[in-house]
Parts: sequence; C-alpha cells; structure tokens
Amino acid sequence: MDFGELKVIVNSVIDEGYDHRFLIAAFDPRAKALQAIDPTVVLVQYNPTAEMIAEAIKLRIYTKMHTASLSKITLWETENSYAEV
Repeated sequence: MDFGELKVIVNSVIDEGYDHRFLIAAFDPRAKALQAIDPTVVLVQYNPTAEMIAEAIKLRIYTKMHTASLSKITLWETENSYAEV
C-alpha cells in the first residue's frame, strides 16, 4: 500500500472519532448528560482505556484498508507510555 494512501486512511480515522474528543463509555451514567452539554463527547461501547482505544482505531483502519494487512498499531499516551495492539 502506498504510504500516501495509508496516511489519508489513518488521518480520517483519527479526525472522525478521536482527535480533540472526550471518549466515555456509553454505559457510564454520566455519558448522556455530558454529550448533551458538549457535542465533542463520543460515546463508545467499551471502557476507553488506551488499550481499548488502540484496538478500536486498529479495527477502523483495517476496515478501510482494501489491499493491505495491518499487524499492529502503537498508541502513544505520553513520551514514555503507550499501548500496542
């Protein structure tokens, strides 16, 4: 896969659902109230830990890749902390 194509896919996934967003589990009792106050709040069907977010991003990228495979991604939380799935 061309790296330019990959960059477009990755950027679209990040921009659509994660960049400058507040992720909260849909089953959290505060979720609906927070979403009503702030439209950037995103309800997810999992506990939004770094590992679970990385897995969700990996799945979304994979479904948009038609000609390549995806073996793992690394989601950096800080300079020294990351989740790899």
